[in-house]
Amino acid sequence: MVTVGSSFLKQKNERKSPQEKINQPLEIDQRVVTFIEGYPFRGTVRYIGQEEDASGNMRTIVGLELVGNSH
Repeated sequence: MVTVGSSFLKQKNERKSPQEKINQPLEIDQRVVTFIEGYPFRGTVRYIGQEEDASGNMRTIVGLELVGNSH
């Protein structure tokens, strides 16, 4: 599972939890941090779309351009 956060820092030097809910919608060209296998990766939102899963539920799909890796 990949989690996307709109801001890596909550306050100066205080990290957000990857499970913390985002209260604002993501936007194209917004800088984000995502956690992949427990490691933070910085990137930019390049695509936002909707896709229907096999159960008929709509899912939001976010395409990211990642910048390097953090580990």
